[in-house]
Amino acid sequence: CNARDDTMIHVISGRDLDNVMGMLREESFTYAGNHGLKICYAKGRVEESARNWCHEDVDHYTTRATELAGVIENAIAGIAGAWVERKGPTVTCHYRETAPAERVVVASAAQQAIEEAGFQPRRAHMAVEARPPIGWDKGRAVLQILRTLYGPSWSESMRVVYVGDDDTDEDAFRMLVGLGVTFRVGTLVRSTAATRRLRDPESVRRLLEYIAAQPNRFNPRQSPETTGLARPPSIAGQLKTFHLR
Repeated sequence: CNARDDTMIHVISGRDLDNVMGMLREESFTYAGNHGLKICYAKGRVEESARNWCHEDVDHYTTRATELAGVIENAIAGIAGAWVERKGPTVTCHYRETAPAERVVVASAAQQAIEEAGFQPRRAHMAVEARPPIGWDKGRAVLQILRTLYGPSWSESMRVVYVGDDDTDEDAFRMLVGLGVTFRVGTLVRSTAATRRLRDPESVRRLLEYIAAQPNRFNPRQSPETTGLARPPSIAGQLKTFHLR
């Protein structure tokens, strides 16, 4: 997909920004870490001095998150398999590797510590996340990226395909209603704001292969005025009928 002239890839993650960039090491991608509190735009897409963007409250909450991580670590001390991930302005308490009977104990202790610290607790897969109470999520991060790279009228020249497998991706699914095609990955989720579902990572791979194989229809590096298209044809339109089982 990244080789297409009409397709660009952006990675939105709850991981720390440096962590997710280190995993992929592709400068032509735009990366959003910490649910979009930190963004690094694709090389060559914005001025070099503007590539790295941070929410204005990141520094303040990074200090507070460090303190919160210590409190959670003390609260779950002695529970085998439970651990705390420090991610700058956010913190995640993981309990995937704990005994089933201990998971409720870990989750409750983490949630209580998060609430008492003034952060927002969010349940993730076998984890509890602490987010700053600043009304920022993956949905707002998506809009930040789209507006920065393609301008305030981006929806007139761009279509979005968003794929996610986590509850935190629901914020992006809701934000993109009517603006693109969204896919929730996994079979255990009963309800989702996504427009379509994909069974597993193999289905995601097949989706990407499908996109990569489509004819090149529009170059997002050109404006609608340059191409003469008011609302350009898009791959996303074809994906309305793409639903892997």
